[in-house]
Amino acid sequence: MFNRLTFNRRKTLLSAGVALTAIALCAGAVLMAGAPPAYARSISRELRICQTQANSRALEACSYVIGRRGGASIAQMEAAYSARAEIHARFGDVRAAAADFERAVELNPEAGEIWLRLGQLNLESAEIAAAESAFLRAEALAAGDLELAARALIGRGEVLRRQGQLDGASSAFQQAIYQSDDDRVRALGYLGEGRVRAEEGDSDGAVSAFMAAVRRDSASGEIQYALGAALAARASLYSGLAFEEDSEAAVSAFERALSAYRESGAGARSRSDIFRAIGAVELERHRRTDMAGALERALRAYAQAVDADPANADALAGRAAARAASPNGRAAALADMDAALRLRPSDGELYRARGDINWQAGEGVAAMRDYDAALQRGAANGYELYIRRGRLYLQFADYPRAHQSFDRALALAEADTLPAGADRSAAIAEALLGRAEAGWRTLDAPGVHLRSAALAAVADADRAAREAPSQVRFEVGRCLARVVAGGHWDAARVACRAAVEQAQYVGGDDLANAVAARALFELKMALAGPVSANERRRYLAAAEQSFGAASDADAIEARSLALFGRSVAVSCQQRVNEAGRYAREALALDRGVAARFEAYRMPRCDV
Repeated sequence: MFNRLTFNRRKTLLSAGVALTAIALCAGAVLMAGAPPAYARSISRELRICQTQANSRALEACSYVIGRRGGASIAQMEAAYSARAEIHARFGDVRAAAADFERAVELNPEAGEIWLRLGQLNLESAEIAAAESAFLRAEALAAGDLELAARALIGRGEVLRRQGQLDGASSAFQQAIYQSDDDRVRALGYLGEGRVRAEEGDSDGAVSAFMAAVRRDSASGEIQYALGAALAARASLYSGLAFEEDSEAAVSAFERALSAYRESGAGARSRSDIFRAIGAVELERHRRTDMAGALERALRAYAQAVDADPANADALAGRAAARAASPNGRAAALADMDAALRLRPSDGELYRARGDINWQAGEGVAAMRDYDAALQRGAANGYELYIRRGRLYLQFADYPRAHQSFDRALALAEADTLPAGADRSAAIAEALLGRAEAGWRTLDAPGVHLRSAALAAVADADRAAREAPSQVRFEVGRCLARVVAGGHWDAARVACRAAVEQAQYVGGDDLANAVAARALFELKMALAGPVSANERRRYLAAAEQSFGAASDADAIEARSLALFGRSVAVSCQQRVNEAGRYAREALALDRGVAARFEAYRMPRCDV
């Protein structure tokens, strides 16, 4: 959105029009000396309307002058083409505007300002090579006009940015900032520099550059929007007060952008995209902090985005996400996603978004279908899609396909094809842990060698913990892999103890999961370890206590597993009624908990 380099078109139109009118009238007076006076006056009159208005009447006037080739001078023709191009641009017909500017520079190849505008319009229509050529021509024609040269540099920097040459783009933007004395031009230079920093994943640098742009042109809706987007991106990296401050500042910047675009008469899509951006921030505030009223504000903003432009598929997808977060909102959310896909049926990102809604609703088959469609349509960040597919295949108990999906995710992470700013080590660890889990669940599959599969799962879990040593869940995974594999009891004890010690600094569900993992180790030691009868009783008691501590987890998956494990530990101590009560509580939370527990290869206790 808002990637165009805007230079206050109305002012450009009027100021260029005054100069070209003077030239046109002088040249016309000479070339039309022999023409009927009334005819000459009509051309001059229509040219004046063409250059000073921006409506359908002005378009007619410009076309009138252009059509009078035998009577209008070259300067008048050039002026009419340039003015008509600006009117087309104002009406949003970028291709027609660029075509008129091309005719204008054919008439006057030395007009640097027209080459500049041609470059800007070629950028808007994604004609990158043509834009680059036009900007280079404008820069060559600047000849001491530092402001024209600076604006041409900004255009060339934008071309380089879109070509992925970020260092060259940054150099062009900084050179333009240095040599211009015009605050609005310098603001555009900082705008470009901010976009470069954002693409490099430097969120602090992006925010700083956009704030520098705002200080030089606070009335620009494009700059305010860019600042809001950078603040929202930076907020997503933090939690607590930092998240709150950046998200609040992002909403304020978006609201200023909205006000600026309303005053400038910007199109419906521009306003729709700003409402959508506000909705996205409010929805994230709801998810991250459960802030009172945030979900309602998100729904309201998305509704305004859709009202402003019903054909905005991204706004429909955003409203779908907000509706999915609302009680009983899934049906309305899917209706929005279907409407978005009718607008953009080949958009893999929309299939991903619909898959996420189905995932959250527990509709695994529908989610898998959408994720597959997203991959077929080239959705970005295939890594995350393969991780989701792997998790779904684990739920379906299709462990070989789960293993394959995690393999693909691992290959993408190791090749560093992740989005800018992503934690590559954590991504590798996530894929490894998934592959380890798929591995330890396939130990009984036909043709799979039990010991080699167990060792492969342990190796994957160990490497995952090394890749992301500060994240508790990977340490928990190392503990669980050894619990499943059995045999190396001392290594399993060390891994499970380390998981609990690390989790104590974090607390919450991370601690509950670590304690539950330790409980699984204690239970397996009691049932399969090389222990005496007294040690067996001690391990059973310790497992019961650990499972009891873990059953306070907020997450249903963690709580149900802890309750079920406690029922097994109590049953092995011949307290059948108590064991039954814990099992019923676990199954009431999650009917699939028994199958999840069975994946840890826990032997039956001999009671």
